Amino acid sequence: MRVARVLLGVLSLWMMASCGSARKATASQTSDNTGAAGAQIASSQALSSVSAKDIIKAVKDRNTGTVTALNGKIKATLIQKDQEQSVPLTFRMVRGKGIWLSALFGVAKAMITPKEVSFYSSVNNLYFTGTFEELSDYVGVAVDYEMLERLFLGESLLPLKPGKTSVTYVDDQYRLVPERMSALFSWWLDIHPKDYTLTRASLSDSQGRGAVSMAYANYASVAGVWLPGNLSLTAESKNTALKLDLEFKQWEPNKPLSFPYKIPEGLNRIHLAKKAPLSHE
Repeated sequence: MRVARVLLGVLSLWMMASCGSARKATASQTSDNTGAAGAQIASSQALSSVSAKDIIKAVKDRNTGTVTALNGKIKATLIQKDQEQSVPLTFRMVRGKGIWLSALFGVAKAMITPKEVSFYSSVNNLYFTGTFEELSDYVGVAVDYEMLERLFLGESLLPLKPGKTSVTYVDDQYRLVPERMSALFSWWLDIHPKDYTLTRASLSDSQGRGAVSMAYANYASVAGVWLPGNLSLTAESKNTALKLDLEFKQWEPNKPLSFPYKIPEGLNRIHLAKKAPLSHE
Protein backbone atom coordinates (compact mmCIF):
# COMPACT_ATOMS: atom_id res chain seq x y z
CA MET A 1 0.00 0.00 0.00
CA ARG A 2 1.09 3.65 -0.14
CA VAL A 3 2.32 3.73 3.44
CA ALA A 4 4.64 0.81 2.71
CA ARG A 5 6.73 3.03 0.46
CA VAL A 6 6.93 5.64 3.20
CA LEU A 7 8.08 3.04 5.74
CA LEU A 8 10.61 1.83 3.21
CA GLY A 9 11.72 5.44 2.76
CA VAL A 10 12.14 6.10 6.49
CA LEU A 11 13.90 2.85 7.41
CA SER A 12 16.05 2.61 4.30
CA LEU A 13 17.29 6.19 4.70
CA TRP A 14 17.95 5.61 8.40
CA MET A 15 19.62 2.24 7.89
CA MET A 16 21.82 3.53 5.08
CA ALA A 17 22.81 6.45 7.29
CA SER A 18 23.43 4.20 10.31
CA CYS A 19 25.06 1.08 8.88
CA GLY A 20 28.45 0.51 7.48
CA SER A 21 29.24 -1.69 4.51
CA ALA A 22 26.60 -4.09 3.22
CA ARG A 23 27.02 -7.80 2.60
CA LYS A 24 26.00 -9.77 -0.46
CA ALA A 25 22.38 -10.90 -0.26
CA THR A 26 21.49 -14.58 -0.05
CA ALA A 27 18.21 -16.29 -0.86
CA SER A 28 15.75 -16.66 2.00
CA GLN A 29 12.37 -18.25 2.53
CA THR A 30 9.30 -16.57 3.94
CA SER A 31 7.16 -18.81 6.09
CA ASP A 32 3.42 -19.00 5.58
CA ASN A 33 0.94 -17.69 8.10
CA THR A 34 0.32 -20.50 10.60
CA GLY A 35 -1.73 -18.65 13.22
CA ALA A 36 -5.20 -19.86 14.15
CA ALA A 37 -7.75 -17.62 15.87
CA GLY A 38 -11.22 -16.06 15.61
CA ALA A 39 -14.55 -17.53 14.63
CA GLN A 40 -14.84 -19.27 11.28
CA ILE A 41 -17.74 -18.13 9.15
CA ALA A 42 -17.51 -20.71 6.39
CA SER A 43 -16.87 -24.42 5.99
CA SER A 44 -14.00 -25.58 3.78
CA GLN A 45 -16.36 -26.65 1.01
CA ALA A 46 -18.11 -23.26 0.87
CA LEU A 47 -15.20 -20.81 1.08
CA SER A 48 -15.88 -19.24 -2.29
CA SER A 49 -19.48 -18.39 -1.36
CA VAL A 50 -18.66 -16.14 1.62
CA SER A 51 -19.59 -12.49 1.13
CA ALA A 52 -17.25 -9.53 1.48
CA LYS A 53 -19.50 -8.24 4.27
CA ASP A 54 -19.00 -11.46 6.28
CA ILE A 55 -15.23 -11.38 5.79
CA ILE A 56 -14.90 -7.73 6.80
CA LYS A 57 -16.95 -8.42 9.95
CA ALA A 58 -14.76 -11.42 10.79
CA VAL A 59 -11.62 -9.33 10.32
CA LYS A 60 -13.03 -6.76 12.74
CA ASP A 61 -14.15 -9.36 15.28
CA ARG A 62 -10.99 -11.49 15.31
CA ASN A 63 -9.40 -9.38 18.07
CA THR A 64 -10.89 -9.68 21.54
CA GLY A 65 -8.51 -7.24 23.26
CA THR A 66 -6.94 -3.84 22.70
CA VAL A 67 -3.35 -2.75 22.24
CA THR A 68 -2.76 0.91 23.05
CA ALA A 69 1.00 0.62 23.55
CA LEU A 70 3.55 -1.87 22.25
CA ASN A 71 7.26 -2.47 22.64
CA GLY A 72 9.60 -5.18 21.44
CA LYS A 73 12.53 -6.05 19.23
CA ILE A 74 12.81 -6.01 15.43
CA LYS A 75 15.40 -7.51 13.12
CA ALA A 76 15.35 -5.28 10.03
CA THR A 77 17.00 -6.43 6.81
CA LEU A 78 17.27 -4.08 3.82
CA ILE A 79 17.96 -5.67 0.43
CA GLN A 80 18.80 -3.59 -2.64
CA LYS A 81 20.24 -5.14 -5.79
CA ASP A 82 22.62 -7.83 -4.48
CA GLN A 83 23.49 -6.04 -1.23
CA GLU A 84 22.00 -6.77 2.18
CA GLN A 85 22.13 -4.82 5.46
CA SER A 86 20.70 -6.04 8.77
CA VAL A 87 20.33 -4.21 12.04
CA PRO A 88 18.56 -5.10 15.34
CA LEU A 89 16.08 -2.46 16.50
CA THR A 90 14.28 -1.64 19.72
CA PHE A 91 10.68 -0.65 18.96
CA ARG A 92 8.18 1.33 21.02
CA MET A 93 4.76 2.62 19.95
CA VAL A 94 1.90 4.39 21.70
CA ARG A 95 -1.14 4.61 19.45
CA GLY A 96 -1.90 8.14 18.40
CA LYS A 97 1.29 9.50 20.01
CA GLY A 98 4.46 8.16 18.47
CA ILE A 99 6.70 5.41 17.13
CA TRP A 100 10.25 5.23 18.52
CA LEU A 101 13.12 3.14 17.16
CA SER A 102 16.63 2.70 18.49
CA ALA A 103 19.62 0.88 16.96
CA LEU A 104 23.32 0.33 17.62
CA PHE A 105 22.99 0.74 21.39
CA GLY A 106 21.23 4.08 21.02
CA VAL A 107 23.69 5.84 18.71
CA ALA A 108 21.00 5.79 16.00
CA LYS A 109 17.37 6.62 16.74
CA ALA A 110 14.16 7.46 14.91
CA MET A 111 11.07 9.25 16.22
CA ILE A 112 7.81 9.41 14.26
CA THR A 113 4.82 11.40 15.50
CA PRO A 114 1.57 12.43 13.82
CA LYS A 115 3.25 15.72 12.82
CA GLU A 116 6.93 14.91 12.29
CA VAL A 117 9.42 12.31 11.08
CA SER A 118 12.92 12.49 12.57
CA PHE A 119 15.97 10.25 12.81
CA TYR A 120 19.71 10.50 13.35
CA SER A 121 22.88 8.44 13.25
CA SER A 122 25.90 9.42 15.29
CA VAL A 123 27.87 6.75 13.42
CA ASN A 124 27.83 8.74 10.18
CA ASN A 125 27.01 12.17 11.69
CA LEU A 126 23.69 12.52 9.85
CA TYR A 127 20.16 13.51 10.85
CA PHE A 128 16.80 14.30 9.31
CA THR A 129 13.77 16.16 10.61
CA GLY A 130 10.75 16.88 8.46
CA THR A 131 7.03 16.48 7.95
CA PHE A 132 5.10 13.63 6.39
CA GLU A 133 4.56 15.93 3.42
CA GLU A 134 8.32 16.19 2.81
CA LEU A 135 8.82 12.46 3.15
CA SER A 136 5.83 11.78 0.89
CA ASP A 137 7.39 14.01 -1.77
CA TYR A 138 10.59 11.95 -1.53
CA VAL A 139 8.87 8.56 -1.96
CA GLY A 140 6.20 9.90 -4.32
CA VAL A 141 3.04 9.00 -2.35
CA ALA A 142 0.88 10.62 0.31
CA VAL A 143 0.49 9.02 3.74
CA ASP A 144 -0.32 9.87 7.34
CA TYR A 145 0.84 8.66 10.74
CA GLU A 146 -2.21 6.49 11.48
CA MET A 147 -1.59 4.42 8.36
CA LEU A 148 1.96 3.72 9.54
CA GLU A 149 0.65 2.42 12.87
CA ARG A 150 -1.81 0.15 11.09
CA LEU A 151 0.98 -1.26 8.95
CA PHE A 152 2.94 -2.43 12.02
CA LEU A 153 -0.23 -3.95 13.53
CA GLY A 154 -1.20 -5.97 10.47
CA GLU A 155 -4.34 -3.97 9.80
CA SER A 156 -5.82 -2.87 6.48
CA LEU A 157 -4.42 0.54 5.61
CA LEU A 158 -7.42 1.61 3.54
CA PRO A 159 -11.03 1.38 4.76
CA LEU A 160 -12.82 -1.90 4.11
CA LYS A 161 -16.37 -0.97 3.14
CA PRO A 162 -18.85 -3.89 2.95
CA GLY A 163 -21.02 -2.32 0.26
CA LYS A 164 -18.08 -1.23 -1.90
CA THR A 165 -15.80 -4.27 -1.80
CA SER A 166 -15.90 -7.49 -3.81
CA VAL A 167 -14.34 -10.84 -2.91
CA THR A 168 -12.76 -13.64 -4.89
CA TYR A 169 -10.88 -16.78 -3.82
CA VAL A 170 -7.22 -16.75 -4.98
CA ASP A 171 -4.46 -19.14 -3.87
CA ASP A 172 -6.54 -20.38 -0.92
CA GLN A 173 -7.07 -16.80 0.32
CA TYR A 174 -9.97 -14.37 0.32
CA ARG A 175 -8.98 -11.51 -1.98
CA LEU A 176 -10.77 -8.22 -1.27
CA VAL A 177 -10.84 -5.66 -4.06
CA PRO A 178 -12.68 -2.31 -4.19
CA GLU A 179 -15.50 -2.38 -6.71
CA ARG A 180 -14.45 1.04 -7.98
CA MET A 181 -10.72 1.54 -8.41
CA SER A 182 -8.99 4.87 -8.00
CA ALA A 183 -7.86 6.61 -11.17
CA LEU A 184 -4.37 6.82 -9.64
CA PHE A 185 -3.76 3.28 -8.39
CA SER A 186 -5.19 -0.21 -8.04
CA TRP A 187 -4.98 -2.37 -4.93
CA TRP A 188 -6.07 -5.61 -3.35
CA LEU A 189 -5.49 -7.50 -0.11
CA ASP A 190 -5.66 -11.16 0.87
CA ILE A 191 -7.27 -12.47 4.06
CA HIS A 192 -6.55 -15.88 5.57
CA PRO A 193 -9.78 -17.97 5.49
CA LYS A 194 -9.28 -19.52 8.93
CA ASP A 195 -8.09 -16.72 11.21
CA TYR A 196 -8.98 -13.65 9.08
CA THR A 197 -5.55 -12.07 9.34
CA LEU A 198 -4.05 -9.96 6.56
CA THR A 199 -1.53 -12.07 4.65
CA ARG A 200 -0.76 -10.09 1.48
CA ALA A 201 -1.50 -6.75 -0.11
CA SER A 202 -0.52 -5.00 -3.31
CA LEU A 203 -0.68 -1.48 -4.67
CA SER A 204 0.26 -0.60 -8.24
CA ASP A 205 0.40 2.68 -10.07
CA SER A 206 -2.30 2.95 -12.73
CA GLN A 207 0.28 4.20 -15.23
CA GLY A 208 2.66 1.32 -14.62
CA ARG A 209 5.35 3.40 -12.91
CA GLY A 210 5.73 1.17 -9.87
CA ALA A 211 4.21 -1.24 -7.37
CA VAL A 212 4.45 -2.03 -3.67
CA SER A 213 3.64 -5.38 -2.09
CA MET A 214 3.40 -6.56 1.52
CA ALA A 215 3.47 -10.05 2.98
CA TYR A 216 2.61 -10.86 6.60
CA ALA A 217 3.30 -14.16 8.40
CA ASN A 218 3.50 -15.90 11.77
CA TYR A 219 0.74 -14.11 13.67
CA ALA A 220 0.46 -14.53 17.44
CA SER A 221 -2.09 -13.30 19.96
CA VAL A 222 -0.81 -10.46 22.15
CA ALA A 223 -3.29 -9.15 24.73
CA GLY A 224 -6.12 -10.53 22.62
CA VAL A 225 -4.85 -8.85 19.44
CA TRP A 226 -3.36 -10.83 16.57
CA LEU A 227 0.00 -9.29 15.60
CA PRO A 228 2.32 -10.36 12.79
CA GLY A 229 5.68 -11.95 13.50
CA ASN A 230 7.06 -11.09 10.08
CA LEU A 231 6.46 -8.33 7.56
CA SER A 232 8.10 -8.16 4.14
CA LEU A 233 7.82 -4.98 2.05
CA THR A 234 8.87 -4.80 -1.60
CA ALA A 235 8.87 -1.68 -3.78
CA GLU A 236 9.54 -1.92 -7.50
CA SER A 237 9.72 0.63 -10.28
CA LYS A 238 11.19 0.66 -13.79
CA ASN A 239 14.69 1.36 -12.50
CA THR A 240 14.83 0.21 -8.88
CA ALA A 241 13.82 -2.59 -6.55
CA LEU A 242 13.98 -2.41 -2.76
CA LYS A 243 12.99 -4.98 -0.14
CA LEU A 244 12.68 -4.60 3.62
CA ASP A 245 12.15 -7.64 5.86
CA LEU A 246 11.04 -7.09 9.46
CA GLU A 247 11.07 -9.84 12.08
CA PHE A 248 9.21 -8.89 15.26
CA LYS A 249 10.22 -10.40 18.60
CA GLN A 250 9.34 -10.18 22.30
CA TRP A 251 6.15 -8.12 22.00
CA GLU A 252 5.04 -6.54 25.30
CA PRO A 253 1.66 -4.76 25.22
CA ASN A 254 0.12 -1.88 27.16
CA LYS A 255 3.06 -0.90 29.37
CA PRO A 256 4.05 2.69 30.21
CA LEU A 257 6.62 3.79 27.62
CA SER A 258 8.99 6.73 27.23
CA PHE A 259 10.53 8.11 24.05
CA PRO A 260 14.02 9.43 24.92
CA TYR A 261 15.08 11.36 21.83
CA LYS A 262 17.43 14.28 21.26
CA ILE A 263 19.47 14.93 18.13
CA PRO A 264 23.13 15.43 19.10
CA GLU A 265 24.84 18.66 18.12
CA GLY A 266 27.22 18.76 15.19
CA LEU A 267 25.42 16.34 12.87
CA ASN A 268 24.85 17.08 9.17
CA ARG A 269 21.26 17.47 8.02
CA ILE A 270 19.96 15.21 5.25
CA HIS A 271 18.10 17.04 2.48
CA LEU A 272 15.47 15.17 0.48
CA ALA A 273 14.67 15.89 -3.14
CA LYS A 274 11.65 14.40 -4.86
CA LYS A 275 12.54 10.76 -5.64
CA ALA A 276 16.23 11.69 -5.50
CA PRO A 277 19.32 10.21 -3.78
CA LEU A 278 20.51 11.34 -0.37
CA SER A 279 22.37 14.61 -0.03
CA HIS A 280 23.57 16.42 3.06
CA GLU A 281 25.36 19.53 4.16
